[in-house]
Amino acid sequence: MIRNIVIIGVVFGLVLLGAQWLLQDSNLKAYGRLLPGSDTAPMLEYYAGHGYLIVSDYDTAGAYFKDIYTHYPTSSYAEAAHAYWLECLSMQLFKSPVRAVAECKAFLQQYPQSTYAPLVRQFQQRCEAGTVH
Repeated sequence: MIRNIVIIGVVFGLVLLGAQWLLQDSNLKAYGRLLPGSDTAPMLEYYAGHGYLIVSDYDTAGAYFKDIYTHYPTSSYAEAAHAYWLECLSMQLFKSPVRAVAECKAFLQQYPQSTYAPLVRQFQQRCEAGTVH
C-alpha cells in the first residue's frame, strides 16, 4: 500500500512539474520492470494517464489508458482505464464523435454492471450531442 502511494505521488509530481519525459513509454515500462508485483506496469501507466488527464493532455492520457486495457486485460486497472480512455475520446469530439459513441456503447455492452457505466453513459451523451450539429 505504501509502495503504491509513493508511486502515485512520484508520477503525479513528475507530470505536474513538467518532467513528463521521464514518463515516456519506454522509461515507464523500464521502471515497471524494476518494481515488484505483477500489476506494477499497468498501475504506473494508469496513474501516468491520470496525471496527463489532470493537465488536459488527452492524447497522451488516452494512449496510456488504451495501452492498459489492450495489453493488460486481466489487470485490476483494465476496466477503469477503458472508461477513462472513453473520457479522453469524449473530450476530443472534433476527432471522431461517431467512433467515440460506438466505443461507449461497446464498453457498456462489455461491462453492463460496471461502476463506471453511469460515467460512460454521460460520455456517450456528450458525444451524441456532438454529432447532431
